[in-house]
Amino acid sequence: MHIERITDTDYKISIIFKIEEYLVEDTIEKIILKLGKRIKLNGFYNAFLTIKKFGIFLILKKVDNSYYKETFNFKIINKNNLDVYYKTDDYFSINEKKGILYYDGWYYQLLDDSFNAIKSMDFGEFVFGDDVTRMLDKAVIV
Repeated sequence: MHIERITDTDYKISIIFKIEEYLVEDTIEKIILKLGKRIKLNGFYNAFLTIKKFGIFLILKKVDNSYYKETFNFKIINKNNLDVYYKTDDYFSINEKKGILYYDGWYYQLLDDSFNAIKSMDFGEFVFGDDVTRMLDKAVIV
C-alpha cells in the first residue's frame, strides 16, 4: 500500500493485490474505512476509485466538514476510465516495449489488466490522477 498526501485534506492511495470480482464493493468500503481510521480522517470525502485486476487506486478528496467534524464518511465514485501508468527509471523493467513515454528522467507505461504488478513493484511506482495529466502534457514517445 502506498499513501501520498496531495494537500492537507486530500490523499492518493494505491493498494496492490489480486482483486476477486465478487468481493470488490464490500472490500473497498472496508479498506476505505480502515484507511480513514489509520490516517485519522474526519469530514465527508469523495472517493474516486479505479479498479484494475492487480489493485485499487483511490483519490480521496474532502468535500465537507460541517456535519462530520468528529466522524469520517465517504461516497465512492467509480472512475474506471482513469488511466494508471507504471513509472520507472529502468527501461528494461518495462514488460511491453510499445507506447512507452519519457518525461523528466522517467519512463511511463500505460497499464492494462495483464500487467504483472507484483513482479514490477520493486522497480517503479504507479502514477494516476493529476500526475498523469502533467506527465502527458510534456512526455515524448520512446
